[in-house]
Amino acid sequence: MQHNQVRRILAYTSLRQHTVMELVAAGIAVVYTPYIALAQTAYNDASQAATTLLVGLGPIPWTHTENVFSKRVETGPGDRPVIVPCWKQEQVTTSSILTASDVRIVTASPLVFDQVVKTELTSQMTVLTQGAQNCSTKITLPSGAAQSTSFTRSSSVAVSNSVTNAQAYSFNFSVAIESLVKLGGTVQLTNSATTGTVDTNSYQNQVTRTANASPALPPQTAYGVTFEIWPVNYTANFHATVVVDANLSPNDKGWSNLSSVFPMEKRTFTINGVLLFVDASDGVTIGYDLTFDPSACPVGGGDVVVPIPPSDVLSKLDQHNTKITVLRPQ
Repeated sequence: MQHNQVRRILAYTSLRQHTVMELVAAGIAVVYTPYIALAQTAYNDASQAATTLLVGLGPIPWTHTENVFSKRVETGPGDRPVIVPCWKQEQVTTSSILTASDVRIVTASPLVFDQVVKTELTSQMTVLTQGAQNCSTKITLPSGAAQSTSFTRSSSVAVSNSVTNAQAYSFNFSVAIESLVKLGGTVQLTNSATTGTVDTNSYQNQVTRTANASPALPPQTAYGVTFEIWPVNYTANFHATVVVDANLSPNDKGWSNLSSVFPMEKRTFTINGVLLFVDASDGVTIGYDLTFDPSACPVGGGDVVVPIPPSDVLSKLDQHNTKITVLRPQ
C-alpha cells in the first residue's frame, strides 16, 4: 500500500457514507487509533522505599577505625618542648542511618493476566453503502454488491504501577485473545521506568472484512446494501510482584543486606498494567429493496446493472419496504 494511501480515522470521527466508500474504492485501509484510559502511573521507587525502611530503624552504631587529629610534645631547639600536630588511628563508635546500595530484584512472580474483556465500540462505526439496479427487461443479473474493507489491528501495553531504581529485569508473556490471536511480548523494568511492548509479529497486522450479501437482481429491480463494522477492544489486566534486596552500609548489628533486617513482605512491590488488542468486528450486512429508477438506465435500455451512488441509496428505499434483510455474522 502506498504511504499516501493510508489515512487514519481517529476515534469518534463521523464520516459521510460516500466518503467511506471513496476510501474503500481507492483501496485505502480504515485504521483506528487505540486508546486506553488509565490513572496516572504510580512509581514504586525501590531505592526510596529502602531508604524509608532504614530511616525507621533510627541511627545504628558502627565501631570502626578512624584517623583522629591529635598532637604530641617533642623536644625542640634548646631543649624547649614543642607541640606538633599529628594524626593517629583510634577505634570510634558512631551512630547514623544506614544506607542501601545495589538495589536489585531477587525474586519475581510470573505476570498473571486476568480474563480478557471484550468491548464493542459501536460508537466508532464505519458504514459502507452500495446500490445497484438491473436495467434489463428480461433477464436476472448479479448485483455485484460485494463490499470489503481492510482494517489495521493494533496492540499496546500500558503500565499503571511501576517499579524504578532497581536493576533491570524483564517479564515475557504470551496471552490468547479468545480464538483470534496469541499475543507475545515483554514487560521491562529499567532504572527509570517500567515499560511494555507487544511483538507485532505474533499476529496478522492487516485483516479484511467482507459483506456477505451479493444478491441476483430480477429485471428492473434495484437493491441496496449497507455494511457496518466497528472496532472491538480486547483488554486484559495484568499484575506481578517483585522482591528487592540491597547491600547495607557497615554496622555493629552485622546486617549486610536489607533482607537481614526486613521480612519479604516489606520488600515486595506490585506491577500493574493492561494489555490492549484492537480488532475489527465481523460486521453487519443490511440489504434493502430500492425503488427502480428508469432514468438511471442507459438510453435505449440494455441488459446492464447500473450502480447507484452511495449517497442516494437510502433516499431510494422502496416505500413499500418489501424487503429489508439483516444478515448478521454467525
